Amino acid sequence: MKNTLLIFYFLISFCCFGQYTEEFQKFAEQLSPIKTEPYSLTFRKGQLKEKGTRTYYEVDGSEYYFITGKYSEYYSNGQVMIDAVYDDYGKNLSWKLYDGQGNLMEEYKMTKIDTDAKDLEGFLFKRSTWLITSDMKRHRFSPKICGWFMVLEGTKLNNKRIGIWKRYRPDGSVKKERSY
Repeated sequence: MKNTLLIFYFLISFCCFGQYTEEFQKFAEQLSPIKTEPYSLTFRKGQLKEKGTRTYYEVDGSEYYFITGKYSEYYSNGQVMIDAVYDDYGKNLSWKLYDGQGNLMEEYKMTKIDTDAKDLEGFLFKRSTWLITSDMKRHRFSPKICGWFMVLEGTKLNNKRIGIWKRYRPDGSVKKERSY
């Protein structure tokens, strides 16, 4: 099981390596995991609430963990609420939000991960040192077409809109474009 997890993390890291800048890689090379372990939490009645993997690191004699790899959260009815993938340092690579009936409402895919941290502590623990670029899509239900459609898409830098954002009509045509 441990070997399978290590191979999985290697493949995730290898596939996503292009998102990281040289500055990011400079800090990442200073870290190596000391252990990984799956975990899960349940609601009071025993239904699965969340599941994922924690990767532990030792930094200056203290042990820290980050959620890494595939991560899921669930509604109490058993439907998936969030499906996400995290890198080896707890940074989100992709994220999907679903409603309680399993319909995709919002999704993010990180396209660039950078840092302006001055030291390893800042790299690991200070959110303000991260520069994360992501593509975002929002979906909405339309009674007009009796189905879900993409209503909004664009790019964000640290959760602030940048570039051209498009809003769509239920038929898929562009309703509005705005530049940020």
